[in-house]
Amino acid sequence: MNTDFSQDAFFKFLDYLSDKNLVNSQTVRAWRSAASRLMTDLSEAEKTDVRTIDHDLTVRRAVNRDSDSLSPQSLKTYQRRVEIAIEEFVKRQSDPSGYKPRGLNGQSRIKPSGERTARQERMKPSSVMPTEKHERETSLTSSDLTLSYPLRSDFLAQVVIPRDLNVMEAKRLGAFLLTIAVDYQPQ
Repeated sequence: MNTDFSQDAFFKFLDYLSDKNLVNSQTVRAWRSAASRLMTDLSEAEKTDVRTIDHDLTVRRAVNRDSDSLSPQSLKTYQRRVEIAIEEFVKRQSDPSGYKPRGLNGQSRIKPSGERTARQERMKPSSVMPTEKHERETSLTSSDLTLSYPLRSDFLAQVVIPRDLNVMEAKRLGAFLLTIAVDYQPQ
């Protein structure tokens, strides 16, 4: 049996995890984001078989390519995410029928029909149609800048800001973020 360990198969595996809801969607997005950042300058051998990737070398390549935009902590987080994702991919490719996604202990994340988690209830679309103004406010434009920030080892925060964000707006945004923290204490 000729098993495919290519970069293309790896990214298809991430799609599979997401489509089948086998791993938390935010985790899969974080893995994909990290892989997209680090796996851009792979050799032909590494593209053919991701098991041969030298992770330290991919980080050094990323530093050379994006030295201003990636902090050492971000690089370390990205490297760990890619290593975990490739480890999961190799387990799946090596034993497709026996594969159990990380952290699930073989249990499906899909609930029987009718059961909804509290988070799913909160995320359920409202029956109220959004106003035209709201649609204009939420649609992305070319003047928007989407930034990702590794908030925790298992969570990649994203924020969309105008490209011409000024200091006063940044301070307001920072103050707003403080108020939504679960342990926020007004002074």
